Amino acid sequence: MALDDYVKSIGDEKLVVDMIVGDLQRVIEYPARGYAIPQPVSDDVHAGYERLLRAGFDSRLIGGERPQGAAEPA
Repeated sequence: MALDDYVKSIGDEKLVVDMIVGDLQRVIEYPARGYAIPQPVSDDVHAGYERLLRAGFDSRLIGGERPQGAAEPA
């Protein structure tokens, strides 16, 4: 399914971006918790993730908490 079609099926663009940000947080955080093996995350992806967190796309973070070192939303 194309991203545009997925967003339309959910009906909420912010929620979809929040879910993607939450999924990426898990890719980053879960190896340290023993839930997954480490996966490479490029600097560009990490920078985009940080920008999205600062923009307030954080409703799907683990336990609602911001990752260590993540900036507060502007």
